[in-house]
Amino acid sequence: MYARIFGIDPATPWQSQRVQRQNVPDNLIPFMERPFGASDSTRYPIQSFIDHYWPLWRDPDDQLHRFDGRTFPFVIAGVSAYSSHQGIDYAMDGAEIYPVAEGIVYQEPDPLCGEVLVYHESLGILTQYMHMRDIQVTQGQRVYPFASPNRTVLGYASNVSSDRCPIFPDANGELPPHLHLSVVAGDLGTIAKWDYIEPFGWWGEGPDPLEDYDQGLWQSGSRWLWKGDKIAEDGEAQAELFHPLDEAYHWQRDPRGYQGDSWWNTTRTSDSGQIWGIWGTFFTEEEAGQYAVYATWPQDEQNTTQAHYYIYGNGVSGIQVSVDQRNQGSAGSGDFWYCLGSFHFEPGSAAVILRNWVEDPAEAGKRVYFDAVKWESGPCATPTPTPTPTPTFTPTPSDIVTAQVQIASGPEDAGPEPSVCAYATSWNEIYFGECANGPLITSGFRFGNVPVPQNAHIVEAYLEFTVDGPYDVPLQVRIYGEASGDAQPFSDTDRPENRPRTQTSVLWTIPADDHWELGMTRRTPDLTALVQDIVSRPDWQAYHGMGFIFETASSASGQHRRVIGYERPEWYPGSEYAARLVIRYVGTLPPTPAPTPTPTPGPCALQWMQGQGLGVQNLGLFYRVRSKLARTPGGERYVAMYYRYSPALVRLLQGDAEVRQAFGETLRLWQPVLQAWAQGQDVRLSHEQVVALQRFLKLLAERSEPSLRAAVVQEMQRIPWARLAGMRVSEVEALLLGEAPQRIPVPTGTPRP
Repeated sequence: MYARIFGIDPATPWQSQRVQRQNVPDNLIPFMERPFGASDSTRYPIQSFIDHYWPLWRDPDDQLHRFDGRTFPFVIAGVSAYSSHQGIDYAMDGAEIYPVAEGIVYQEPDPLCGEVLVYHESLGILTQYMHMRDIQVTQGQRVYPFASPNRTVLGYASNVSSDRCPIFPDANGELPPHLHLSVVAGDLGTIAKWDYIEPFGWWGEGPDPLEDYDQGLWQSGSRWLWKGDKIAEDGEAQAELFHPLDEAYHWQRDPRGYQGDSWWNTTRTSDSGQIWGIWGTFFTEEEAGQYAVYATWPQDEQNTTQAHYYIYGNGVSGIQVSVDQRNQGSAGSGDFWYCLGSFHFEPGSAAVILRNWVEDPAEAGKRVYFDAVKWESGPCATPTPTPTPTPTFTPTPSDIVTAQVQIASGPEDAGPEPSVCAYATSWNEIYFGECANGPLITSGFRFGNVPVPQNAHIVEAYLEFTVDGPYDVPLQVRIYGEASGDAQPFSDTDRPENRPRTQTSVLWTIPADDHWELGMTRRTPDLTALVQDIVSRPDWQAYHGMGFIFETASSASGQHRRVIGYERPEWYPGSEYAARLVIRYVGTLPPTPAPTPTPTPGPCALQWMQGQGLGVQNLGLFYRVRSKLARTPGGERYVAMYYRYSPALVRLLQGDAEVRQAFGETLRLWQPVLQAWAQGQDVRLSHEQVVALQRFLKLLAERSEPSLRAAVVQEMQRIPWARLAGMRVSEVEALLLGEAPQRIPVPTGTPRP
């Protein structure tokens, strides 16, 4: 059967079955309407998605990788989802099915599969509708979507199936009725050369696996294809809700809201990822630019204070915004819009995702509302109001001031480096989580010259970070403000954990599916309450310093995440990418005080700045080597040695030309070896490489400070120099690092002298 369908012998080795990928049209813009004509009050749950993980029909794996980047086991509890699926399934029985856009019936419908193919000639793609009964159309007939006056019924949702188009039985052994919808590009005349397109786009971190896999039979791309404008409301194709088949988990309709209705679900502390909603839109070349993203919902005493929205787009990567839906919202007619933030969107798709997950157990069982989202050109035009019984002041757009302050010196961000749990104000990265030997990490950020007047009314506040990665560690971090009217920079004796704290705090929960990679941005939950406490203090004045303390709130099993620190030299240097404080308040910007001279960096910092050129072009390689070393106890020992002795090494490289020359020559010869080892390749060491390394280490031992000299001599005694040439890297690794199992497969920080 497999060979008859796909024209491929399943016994043939998979490498020979690779089909040349046909490009998904780059100019493909949203064109799809809903494939059914139900009213707004009817919801058909999507029970199966396109699998972005190893899209291989004949050898399905045990995972499903959804378009938001979440990975699930073979069957999600309560959802008929399965691996290798190349379409979306709507759970429905008997509903009229319409084409998603105008087109022509491509070939004679297949009654054994209940299948109709519609060709959209202006786009060069097909849409596929399967498992229908009573098909109403014939080959060559022009068909129209539900919104057209000439709307055309293709058939009726059912469970028609055959060997070519099987349906998996449900828990009761029955074939669940549903509509299977696929979008297809490529060589349309040969099923084996079809390219399936994900119509909800790709919102996971990193590249879309569908476009990344070379082994997959189904080669495709992802585009947001649901037609709409810059206001997406729950009754339109550009807004979709997701929930399991179990009715206990379904979204519930509320007659209040934008355009006369909205939907709510119950919050849960278990982030299963099954219950959520998405709004989407598309930006053309002409439309791209800065847009404020707004959401509306009906206010209700049963609502949660922890509604989590995630903002996506071309140039915007999964920014989380936490919103209090209980104490603010619409009176019922969509007259309230909350600004989630202003972002720069490049041409292409954009989306907002809402989940029913909350971190605080006290918030479980509350309501989270899905109503409408809009994108408006420019910055946020209105503040987030706090309802009061008798409002006395309504801010206007001209009353809102946005203040942004970035970390401006090394002592303004501080904390421990987790592999050795050593505190410093000079690490290249700032950490959240747990040290390798157990203690929980507390880090701090201090922002100077914050231009917010005393007693200003704060409407929004958050910290924004450029993060490092890869990280998938689930963390809970408790954020406090520093209870001071003028926070000072940190020092070796004045650490974040010793600073006085505000009584108010905010819990930042970072789930495992919030994947971090170098260069991504993340921001904290809203810190309005903390900032309001600080600026309301009697000792606060405009342009004083403001501090924040980040305390890991629960065990992280010896793991961590990190963000860019001020003194990171390259690859997102801290001078540009250190933490940023954003505050929006009602008022006017106070006069700027006289500038304070920028202090001259100390001798150690100067040496690093001048000496970094020796290896800065290999910084990316150094990071990869360091990350691999950190995976074994033996490798961690070398990482810890680097932290301990790098200041002395930098001083020596800066002051001794002969050592610097020997270092450069050794690095040149060993670069290919390190590159291969970091990539998991095995190569042999040459005599020239061994001689250069031995010469450099001897020179280093002769010229270095006593502590570094002792460490170098000890390591040289461990190296079998007589037989090193000709050994494979894997043999040297086993000899020097040991073959202990992996412990913490995450990178550790680069120190600053």
